[in-house]
Amino acid sequence: MAMFPGRPTLLIGTAALALPVAAALLALVPPADHPQAAAARPLPSGALPPRIAAASLGKMTFEEEFRSLDAGTDQTRPARPHRWRTVNGYGGPDAADNRALSRTTLAVDRNYAGVGGKKPLGIDPFSTSADGLTITARKAPAALAPALFGRSWTSGLLTTKFSFAQRHGYFEAVMDIPVCEKGMWPAFWLLPTTLGWPLHGEIDAPEAIGDGKLYWSTVSKASGRKEETHAITKPSCERGFHAYGILWRPDRIGFYYDRALVGQAATPADYTEPMFMILNLTVGGSWPGEPPATTTSATMRVRSVRVWDGYR
Repeated sequence: MAMFPGRPTLLIGTAALALPVAAALLALVPPADHPQAAAARPLPSGALPPRIAAASLGKMTFEEEFRSLDAGTDQTRPARPHRWRTVNGYGGPDAADNRALSRTTLAVDRNYAGVGGKKPLGIDPFSTSADGLTITARKAPAALAPALFGRSWTSGLLTTKFSFAQRHGYFEAVMDIPVCEKGMWPAFWLLPTTLGWPLHGEIDAPEAIGDGKLYWSTVSKASGRKEETHAITKPSCERGFHAYGILWRPDRIGFYYDRALVGQAATPADYTEPMFMILNLTVGGSWPGEPPATTTSATMRVRSVRVWDGYR
């Protein structure tokens, strides 16, 4: 599918109330008529560009095209970390929380031996090709449930926790994700390098839960309690690659679909730490619900992940 075909529609009204927490819809700013219009005239103070202009992106600070995959299960930061980490890092290498994506999905990799196992189970959710990375979620045979902490699905998680983090700039993943496949929960999101969530925040850009919508969010504890804001957009259900972007500035955060602005929010006061990137495909959970019994696999494809330091 061609890039920049147009922008999705913002849903308002009761759509926001369907979220699991109270949410405030973010303002939608229509894009300019021309892709380079943002660079052609000065922006008002505090305004976000209606479209991302390549000339304003600044220096590229991270680039991944997945010609191969440098990934590992680093529990603590090694002298030479893998570029991508395949675990959450919670509870130690043998804990369920180290790999849990939902109550039904476990993040695995080709070396995962299962609970108490000595040899790899032979389940690899990651594959690379000239078109980038594919993360495949698979329904596991019932006999494997004990090795998977009782989970019925395997899938993949990648983070840059030990290899890359940045405060402010433009973060973009070009992905083909399942938006309309019931029970599938793909996500491109950012978390701070320091512990204490939701302190210092979370940015989701975006998540999908199989209902035909994209959920772009910020999470904060700047007020002393957890607060969230959400923009909800409705793209086409047709599978294809699109650019999903986050413009994080000191004053505002913008969400971009094919580099057109679709939502924004004020930057919370506790967004003071660099954030690392996360890619994952989860199946099931209380928010998306479970997929149909006939569903046995799903994919999330990532052509590239890039970060720039511009638009500050």
